Amino acid sequence: MKRLLLLPVLSLAACADTSEGTKKGGLLLTQAENACVTQAGGHELYSIPGRSQAFVECKIAAIDTYGKDALGIYQPYYQAETRKELIIATALDAGKISQQSAAFLTGQVQSQMFTNISAAKYRHMQQKQAEAEAWRARLQSVSEDIQKEAQQLNAAETAAPSTMPSTSPTSYSLYRSGNSTVVQGSDGSTMTCSRSGLSTYCR
Repeated sequence: MKRLLLLPVLSLAACADTSEGTKKGGLLLTQAENACVTQAGGHELYSIPGRSQAFVECKIAAIDTYGKDALGIYQPYYQAETRKELIIATALDAGKISQQSAAFLTGQVQSQMFTNISAAKYRHMQQKQAEAEAWRARLQSVSEDIQKEAQQLNAAETAAPSTMPSTSPTSYSLYRSGNSTVVQGSDGSTMTCSRSGLSTYCR
């Protein structure tokens, strides 16, 4: 008889990786930032003097609200960048720096942010690769355990003595009683045969 081999099951749930943000979150953040532009009446903080601080504060609120879904693990880099932009915007609105200086400083801040994000993306990629390799190693280990268990089971079934019940052949004994012959089997069966002329009748 074959035994049922119970195999361990590894969950392979197809979950999307949202650690770097989602499309829906990105759409919501873009809509919020566009609203900030509309309210401020410009497209870059250094082109709307007098309204630059309000514009950047609006961007900060948008990133704080939608950044987790839109940017994932990179949200803190954008938060840090916009807070530096706020310092520049405040100085521009106060007349302490020119629009040209504001544009230059903003470019530096954004460049540094993208450098930091690139490094974070590389680290994240390395981490995902390490996790994938660990998963493959675990899967291989489970596969080897299954094969080993199957081999042991097959070996045990081959070595096990047969459990089928042995049946002894039935033997018969003849006893004569007058004109009849009684046939008695070792299994308890009985049959009586009587001869009449050239014919024999058994019952």
